Amino acid sequence: MFDLNVRGYLDHPEAEISALCDADPALLASRAAAYPDARTTADFAEFLRWDLDLVEILTPHPLHEAMAKAALAAGAHVSVQKPMAMTLAECDRMIEAPMRAANG
Repeated sequence: MFDLNVRGYLDHPEAEISALCDADPALLASRAAAYPDARTTADFAEFLRWDLDLVEILTPHPLHEAMAKAALAAGAHVSVQKPMAMTLAECDRMIEAPMRAANG
């Protein structure tokens, strides 16, 4: 999905591919070669410590909720590809996460 989604950012003057995270070392290396200015890691927790403006979640669907909530908690905007989550309850929790954080 990354190869398709990244096209939406490449020609935008205010967008920069600044960080990449992938658990697959071969994919991470390939994408690092294509985006040499981007920081790279296989560790999602480390990735979220990099003060990112936007995190694009392009992982298997069962991971969306936990990863989106973690990215939101780290202060990033989040884009999640469809399906958003596996259940309506997961979607509701993802939507509520930034509202709960804002209200303390």
